[in-house]
Formats: sequence, C-alpha cells, structure tokens
Amino acid sequence: MFHIAEQIEQATQIFEEVTNISNEWRPYLIVHVGIPIAWLSPSPRLKVPS
Repeated sequence: MFHIAEQIEQATQIFEEVTNISNEWRPYLIVHVGIPIAWLSPSPRLKVPS
C-alpha cells in the first residue's frame, strides 16, 4: 500500500517537473498527443467527451 503511494507521488513529481519544463509545449502536447491517445484508447474513461 505504501509502495503504491510512493510510486504515485514520484510519478506526480516527475509529471510536475516535465510540465513545468514544457509549459510552453503543453497546448501542442494536448492537441497532438493527448487527444489522439484519448481517441485511440480502448478505455472509455480516457475518451474525450464530445
């Protein structure tokens, strides 16, 4: 249980660092990476609501 929490915390910190570094790239990444991944994902909870 604690290990999972630590991994989530680490992943969150890494994600925050990456998003801070690529703040100006965020709109590009959302449009060109996030949306296609959401569309192609078989998981319905990741799909973008239309």
